[in-house]
Amino acid sequence: MPPLDSYAEVPSMPYTLNGFGTKFYGNRDQAEDGSYITTLWVTVLWVPFIPLASYRVLPVGQGQNWIIHSSQHYMSRKIPMCWEQVRNVYFAVSPILQDAGMGQARRSAQGKWQETETRRRMSIYKRGDVYWYKFMWNGKLVRESTKQGNDKVARQMEAAHRTSLAKGEVGIREKKKSPLLAEFAERQFLPWAESTFAAKPKTWLYYRNGVRRLVAFAPLASLPLDDPRLGEKVASYVACRQAKDLQVSSLNRELQALRRLLRLAVEWGFVDHVPTVKMIPGEQHREFVLLPEEEAKYLAAAREPLASVATVLADSGMRPEECYRLRWEFVTWVNGRHGTLFVTHGKTAAARRMIPMTPRVRHLLEPRWKAANKPCEGWVWPAPTKSGHLEPSSLKKQHTKALKDSKVRPFVLYSFRHTFLTRLGASGCDVWTLARIAGHSSLAISARYVHPSEDSVLAAVEKLGGHKIGHNAESQVAEVANQGQLTA
Repeated sequence: MPPLDSYAEVPSMPYTLNGFGTKFYGNRDQAEDGSYITTLWVTVLWVPFIPLASYRVLPVGQGQNWIIHSSQHYMSRKIPMCWEQVRNVYFAVSPILQDAGMGQARRSAQGKWQETETRRRMSIYKRGDVYWYKFMWNGKLVRESTKQGNDKVARQMEAAHRTSLAKGEVGIREKKKSPLLAEFAERQFLPWAESTFAAKPKTWLYYRNGVRRLVAFAPLASLPLDDPRLGEKVASYVACRQAKDLQVSSLNRELQALRRLLRLAVEWGFVDHVPTVKMIPGEQHREFVLLPEEEAKYLAAAREPLASVATVLADSGMRPEECYRLRWEFVTWVNGRHGTLFVTHGKTAAARRMIPMTPRVRHLLEPRWKAANKPCEGWVWPAPTKSGHLEPSSLKKQHTKALKDSKVRPFVLYSFRHTFLTRLGASGCDVWTLARIAGHSSLAISARYVHPSEDSVLAAVEKLGGHKIGHNAESQVAEVANQGQLTA
């Protein structure tokens, strides 16, 4: 072994800062004096990358190994490059480099997969009961309805469309031109309303009349359904109708028809979205209630069949159309105390109900039934009309004359229903029973007629009798007597 004085300090001592710099790696052929062969490397993050030279070194003194830098003093003697040691160092660090590279690639691939999966999940969305898909292809938006309620099927259809685009089998489908509001109303909406509400002529007329007034307003009717100015023109239509002193309730009925039309356009795929149509506030509901003396005067002045129809309306609370469609097979004389009237259908599903007859209604209908030879079926109010029974127009002239002769406040026949329900609510009937009798589909409507008085509220609380807190009438009397003794 060479003597100690044959060693010299390394010309540039190995030094690293945060893992970057030079460093000795390797330890072989160790001598008795403690020297060994090592190789000086350029390091990156403490990983050896480039070998510079090989040395036989002898560590001298105490080295430093801090987090931010590390150094060590050596006595060294330069020798030829030890390629075997270089090879072994490369073999030792290659798994680390490979794992770092694979880990980075794996993380990159996983990130791309997660991004692709997120985009795939977000590319389908549900509108109503069916799923739609949308994605960008060559800078163009593709958006279509799958007409499916299953999300898995929707994703498969989206994937098929993407595949077709990628193979060039289909091009970007041109977006269908949106129809004008007037065209959609005449060709799609009105035929749908006529077929859907064939059994409800008044509903069909309601939509037909509303649409006719909408298409008569040219600035609105001439716009495509996807025109961004549609909301602005709806506001112009409202302003135009209000300038003609149209009642708020009448204007809201027209807006309801427009709202239904626009929603069907979206549901059928003619447009992606439409502006929100809001109702005008300040609508007045039917709140006219006949006084008992007004009812008596009107019935005395009315002629038949108006007098009989009005009496049935005032004592049953039926809607006028339900009364006009009444048939003898649905009049039962033995049910209940005085018989019942069965309403088969009406404005809503809740309109199908059984209504008890009052004595006045029975005394009116029974002679009429006997005079018709006690029929088992047929209209209670037959008339020479297309339907075979009374219609609202059948009693219009009689009603006008009865109002004039009786000199009561003007009202419509529907006011008899409101009068009956108001009296029923004032009698103490609860809201659930009133809804059943009236055929309401919502308790909120029935609640308009129920107005508990202060006495009824106090009586309801007194029914508890204090049982939940251990008091009764006797204990309350005793408590009052004890209080009197204490104050005496």
